[in-house]
Amino acid sequence: MTEKKLNLIDTLLNLVPVLLAFLMPVFFLPITSEFFEFNKFALLAVTTSVLLILWVLSMIQNKRVYVTRSVLDVGLVLVLVSFVLSSVFSVHKVSSIFGSYGRWFPSLFSFAILLAFYYVVSANLRSSLRTVYYALIAGSTLSTLVALLSYFGIKLGSAVYFQSVNFNLTGSSTTAALVAVVGALLAMILMIRTNTQAIKMFLLQAVALNMLGVALLGTWQIWTVFAVGLLAAFYFLPGDTIRSNKTLLLALGGIFTAFVLIFAMPTTREVLVNSNYPREITLPAKESQVVAFSVLRDYPLLGSGPSTFYLNYPNYKSLAMNATTYWNVRFDKPFSEAFNILSSLGLIGILMTALFAVRLLKVVAFAKKSEDNSGLLAAAGTGLIVMSAYFLLAYANVLTAFLFMLFLATSVALASVFKEKRVGEDVSLGISSFSSDSSMSILNDLGERKEIFPYIVSAPVVGLVALGMFQLFRMYSGEYYIRQAIAAAAQNNGSLTYQMQVKAININPRRDAYHNAYAQTNMALANTLASKPDLTDQEKVTIQTLIAQAIRSSRVTTETLNPTNVANWETRAFVYRALVGVAKDADQWAINAYNSAIQLDPSNPRLRLDLGGLYYAKEDYLSAASFFRQATSLKPDYANAHYNFGHALMKLNAYADAQREFELVLRMVPADTADYTKASADLETAKTMAVQAGSKAQPTVEQLEGSAIPVNGQSDAQKQTQESLIKPGEEERIESLPVNSTSTTTPSAPRR
Repeated sequence: MTEKKLNLIDTLLNLVPVLLAFLMPVFFLPITSEFFEFNKFALLAVTTSVLLILWVLSMIQNKRVYVTRSVLDVGLVLVLVSFVLSSVFSVHKVSSIFGSYGRWFPSLFSFAILLAFYYVVSANLRSSLRTVYYALIAGSTLSTLVALLSYFGIKLGSAVYFQSVNFNLTGSSTTAALVAVVGALLAMILMIRTNTQAIKMFLLQAVALNMLGVALLGTWQIWTVFAVGLLAAFYFLPGDTIRSNKTLLLALGGIFTAFVLIFAMPTTREVLVNSNYPREITLPAKESQVVAFSVLRDYPLLGSGPSTFYLNYPNYKSLAMNATTYWNVRFDKPFSEAFNILSSLGLIGILMTALFAVRLLKVVAFAKKSEDNSGLLAAAGTGLIVMSAYFLLAYANVLTAFLFMLFLATSVALASVFKEKRVGEDVSLGISSFSSDSSMSILNDLGERKEIFPYIVSAPVVGLVALGMFQLFRMYSGEYYIRQAIAAAAQNNGSLTYQMQVKAININPRRDAYHNAYAQTNMALANTLASKPDLTDQEKVTIQTLIAQAIRSSRVTTETLNPTNVANWETRAFVYRALVGVAKDADQWAINAYNSAIQLDPSNPRLRLDLGGLYYAKEDYLSAASFFRQATSLKPDYANAHYNFGHALMKLNAYADAQREFELVLRMVPADTADYTKASADLETAKTMAVQAGSKAQPTVEQLEGSAIPVNGQSDAQKQTQESLIKPGEEERIESLPVNSTSTTTPSAPRR
């Protein structure tokens, strides 16, 4: 019976990684707010927990603790230490420990799960090493097939998410292209080393399909990684193997050449290449460098903490970004993982990563072992080089980090199989093996009857698994409820949206994004209810309660959960701004919130535009003009800022300068549009007022505050990116609520 249990446990320890290798590239669920990366993370966490429990049971059944010791151990532990230290001293500990909202890697939690996955797989995966790679190839090929179908406009279903023109199973077109690279290279290597014709045909088709995916879905980074992978594959494969498969390799080369020619010829290119296929927006390398080195300057030793780039970018981005199409995008990932390590882990993390990289070279060198006739070492070595090159050219996520750890684990497992002790070897630990000293006699006596060390090891492992699964349950439940809230909002069901957000906050109260959404929902419900005629006393109380909850949520995010997140301060400003004219001191609270947001995102012209609009509504036109002018200085081609600046100048009787601003607006917005007509009418008004004013010209804001920065015109292409013109003071707010001006929903004094 015991032997059967051991066989079952061993079978599962070899089968589960195979299933995971297939599922990771293709698994997603549309029941959370983010369909792809979060569900892959949850799958990895649950599967790793199952593997850990199986490993513990195996050790108890075998009455010994066994691991695979490798040359990577010291490096991995040092990197883990740097993650722990950086998380402890992070600018936002929740993000560093559990991941930022929507970006679950890198974080301490996700890295610990990946580390556990590495150790359990490297110690137990033996009989299914080749099968794991076959499963990964199958999953990669399926992922590429789905991405290509979407590329050519073939929809897989009627659900909304299937209608996306760049739908794929990884959640990222760049990641989908990388998966195609991995699938093509692994299939090519194993095909050369396989004699079974059925498997060889499957691998040949996988190579062809994935190469097509690389060609169509790839960017220059992906093509570079693919080229590096090809060179690595030919380096690791023995020369006699390459020569004996010359015909097959020439056929693959012919397929690749045919793809290149087809896409190069104009006639076929127009048919096959989807020029409208949206590519993933990434932060330029130069801007990533600016942000990373700025963070390193302020947090030199440990960086700002894992998963904090979304906080760093608004604070450190350069003014040059305001001249780009993505000036209003807050990037949460840098250009590459190298810049992410630089900013999030600091000098200590860089040093630890460098030490790990040095030890990784020993594993890569072992992959050149010529005695391997299976091709597994060549596949593992190629995979490690491909993933390392990718991290230098693109950012990491859960799937790419999993692929890297899978190649690490299989490399160490192969080292154990090939008895390469300098790289990895299996070791067993037991109480009786630690000492034969008389002081250990009691433990040794116990060890003679029954090894208790596996039970000692099992207790903390099971405890950590239980703790991790509890935390994952809270995270997953919160994401599930938020998804339900989003679906309810799409159906204009405000009540259900409210209820689902409450459930999400109750089960995972640390997520500031939940509180922000909750605050906005409360304000929307209050606004809707206030618009009803003849409100009852109960409805008036409900409105007051909704407003109080919105204020409380906005204060929780800015004062407790994450005061370094500019989005939280924007939500707070939105809440108080909606109460201007209704609640006492609401305007001052909104102004203070905007000022805090500007401190966290100093180069953002939109924040100054919004703050200027608030001053304009207060009829403080000089302050409004000052902030509008600052917005035009930060982004000279910002039509809305110039438009608002023009109106503020009109209120200051600076008609000539207002005329100039409206003329600039006309050069920025497309002709034959409502915005152009609106600006033209305002320009005529400014001209008329200037003539009527005559010699009574008033001092301009430039004279009061300094000369304004001249604004250049725009091309027609740039005009298309302008937002609709909004006159200052016309922003959405609650016009009339049955709330006493001294209501306790608003604090008595503004927070400085």
